[in-house]
Amino acid sequence: MSWPRDGCGLAAVLLRVQVGDVTATAEVSRLAVEGADFVRRIRGGMLNDAVSCLFSALAGSMPMTTFAQVCVCTE
Repeated sequence: MSWPRDGCGLAAVLLRVQVGDVTATAEVSRLAVEGADFVRRIRGGMLNDAVSCLFSALAGSMPMTTFAQVCVCTE
């Protein structure tokens, strides 16, 4: 098992999940899903995941990331 290769694959999957979660949350919140504000939200979400993964690594635990499966949005 090659950690760098597997780690990069996991990071790519988690990045796609995070972008989808931010997009879904924006759509339900009736916010723009394109343009500069949306890109800023995506970057903020990626920074949030990176910082939380850093702290998890420093604590010796598994990385924490964004998953929207537990989010319930009602209108």
